[in-house]
Amino acid sequence: MANLKKILVNIFLMIIILVIGYFLLEMVSARLIKDFKVDKKIEYMESKLNKNHMLNIGQFDKVLGWGYRPGAHDCIKTSEYDVCYSINSKGLRDEEVEFERKAGIFRILALGESNVFGESVSYGLRFTDIAEKAIKNTEVINAGVQGYGMDQSFLYLKKEGFKYKPDLVVLFVIEDFISRCKNGHRGVNMVKPRFILSADKKSLVFQDYSYVKNNYIHLSESRNNTSEYPATRVKEEKNKRLFKKSNIVTLFEFYKSKQNIDRQLKNADREFWKSVRMDIKSSNEIVDEYSKDDFEQLIFLLLFEYAKLCQEHDMDFLIINVENRQIKYLDEFCAKLGIPYLDLSKILVSASQFKSLRFDIDPHYNEFAHRVIGEYVANYIIKRRKLTGNHDFKFEFLNKF
Repeated sequence: MANLKKILVNIFLMIIILVIGYFLLEMVSARLIKDFKVDKKIEYMESKLNKNHMLNIGQFDKVLGWGYRPGAHDCIKTSEYDVCYSINSKGLRDEEVEFERKAGIFRILALGESNVFGESVSYGLRFTDIAEKAIKNTEVINAGVQGYGMDQSFLYLKKEGFKYKPDLVVLFVIEDFISRCKNGHRGVNMVKPRFILSADKKSLVFQDYSYVKNNYIHLSESRNNTSEYPATRVKEEKNKRLFKKSNIVTLFEFYKSKQNIDRQLKNADREFWKSVRMDIKSSNEIVDEYSKDDFEQLIFLLLFEYAKLCQEHDMDFLIINVENRQIKYLDEFCAKLGIPYLDLSKILVSASQFKSLRFDIDPHYNEFAHRVIGEYVANYIIKRRKLTGNHDFKFEFLNKF
């Protein structure tokens, strides 16, 4: 009997300890929920699934094919980054800037595709922003546009870019940016103007948007792969737990939901980039055939037109390879045309041994790559143009790679 009484007392004490422990855990969980702002975080993470990759800042351009809508603002939220994009009144992802140049300011116009635009990277952290911060009394106008080919950037320079009266025009190139000159489209549903070789292969023939559209009319009937992967929202499940106000269960479900949302985000990202690759592959199947020599001749003539246009408007011209591999013929072409050329491929290969240059899923350059490129670009321009570096700017990677 005494033993039974002792057992009951021990059980009672254990129950008391468990109850006290439960309420202590409830108090700790309540504090964590408050500090972590759990409800807002879950709402925020779910909003990522509703807004994945599909930006609403673009517009049709009858000269360039497409561009950005002045004053537009939108954000991308993926498993790897959250970035907002604001477009100024002149259709650029940049601060407001007048065409007239300020006295005493060295002005650079940067041309290129999505890496120049800074896809996946916040404003202020792009390599053009880094270069601007590193060079004293310098203004870098970023005219990069997602999906552009080198031909479209030339047309932009001819239509709008020269109005800024830059001291220096910098064309940032990667292989895709150059190879897009083959196509009269970007993907199966984005029509673009282009140049082709004349019959004697000694000059360029311009094919405007209307011409290209009429000759690629079947593209409008093609499947748009990107629309097939809308972001999905986490389904709300009924709460069946015994203690509906339990902070412990709420915290547990928060972490469980977070893991679930993260997994869905990564899957959505993988599907999106898979669809992009499929889209590009489909469009490449209907590209006009170019021999290697003919295509290189096309690029040579286009670079000649760039240099000629810059000379006509008293603008210096510079080409920078920001691909992490060499583009062999560029060095030769620039030498023949007298165009300064900076090849950062070896620098980027060396930097990639130190840290990844790209995101795990998104193929664009990450903040580290932008920082490295920005520093080396700034250093080159400072030395070549005999400019002054900004003493407040700290070079972190210069001469390390």
